[in-house]
Amino acid sequence: MNKWSVVGFVFGLVCIGVVGYILLDMGRDSQDVRVTERASPTATPVQKPQATPAVQRPTTPPQTPQAAPDKPQYTPAKLFLTREVRGSRYQPGGTVDVAVSFLREGTEPITAMGMEETLPEGWTFEGYADQSGALPDIKRVIGNKVEFAWFNIPEYPATFAYRVRTPADASGVKDITGEALYRTSGDELRTGLIVTPVEQGEPVPTTAAAMSPAQPSIAPAGQLLQQPGVAPSAPAAIAGSAPEAAAPAPEAQAANQKASSSDTAKAESAPPAPEERGIVVAQSIANPSVAPGEVVQIDLELGYAGTDPITAVGLQTVLPSGWAFEGIAGGAAPAVAPPQGRTGILEFAWIEVPEWPARLSYRVRIPENESASRELATTALYHTTGDLVTSNEVRTTIPVAAP
Repeated sequence: MNKWSVVGFVFGLVCIGVVGYILLDMGRDSQDVRVTERASPTATPVQKPQATPAVQRPTTPPQTPQAAPDKPQYTPAKLFLTREVRGSRYQPGGTVDVAVSFLREGTEPITAMGMEETLPEGWTFEGYADQSGALPDIKRVIGNKVEFAWFNIPEYPATFAYRVRTPADASGVKDITGEALYRTSGDELRTGLIVTPVEQGEPVPTTAAAMSPAQPSIAPAGQLLQQPGVAPSAPAAIAGSAPEAAAPAPEAQAANQKASSSDTAKAESAPPAPEERGIVVAQSIANPSVAPGEVVQIDLELGYAGTDPITAVGLQTVLPSGWAFEGIAGGAAPAVAPPQGRTGILEFAWIEVPEWPARLSYRVRIPENESASRELATTALYHTTGDLVTSNEVRTTIPVAAP
């Protein structure tokens, strides 16, 4: 081996050693860096995204949930009807007083109430036996059928009495039948038919000793059957309770309204303020002019913009003397309406309250001997959650052409 070969070999070994040392030293440095990244608290590692601090809002103490105001808890209302014939018997051609009593169960408010009575054939309704008790606001007589309605619902127990006349040829046992109709918050309800047999004979004095404590029995068909000559115990309990404040009799109301109608010097009543209006009545006539003996159509419109629910509504119209009701011509037909030929006071009533505005048209006949223009006076009576309310009185002059 020559000298230059040896030099080249040694030089190659030196180069390899140097390169190896450099590589070894670089490896140590890299490891130190990694160790430093892990252990040194001052190292600057790769920045990780940090959570954004929550926005600080004013804190309010937790509030206790407010309980909704308690609604009145009512128990379902149920109405019961009892009937007592005073004296228990009748005499042909005489009069009989019939006492009707209403009892209730439950606390749910009763918002409308009426009654339908059917008298024996030939018996006629004569009026109220007295002016005490829960007298109806409206009555309607059609033959031997009598309908009653209350706008101002009485307090219970409630009772009133009416008088009937028997025909001269009446004989044997006769039945008085009827039922009460009422409404709470839903559909119309009925008590069921009540049957009261009445025997012919001398009346029995109505005393506490004459009353039987036995309760009337319930007939299988849902009819309440009272035995002849036996008064149910419920009216006895009612008789011992505090008397009901007497409601104004329809006859008294009629007299008052007639006086108002005849007072020609009285100025037409001003309409109430809007916030006090409640139901407002508008009245007009379809005929611009009528002649004596003709029929005139009266058009009524009832408006209501209040918030309290109307539970019963009626109308009272004072006709001029001699003018007579002919019949309903259109609109929301009332449950109670006058019979054809009725004069004086006309009374209409809706148990099922109509939609607003409510319209009603009816016809009246002018007497043949009418010689001047006349005035109609109409008022609405209605019931919400309180006492009976009276609307504005509207007066309309009907021009009658000279014969």
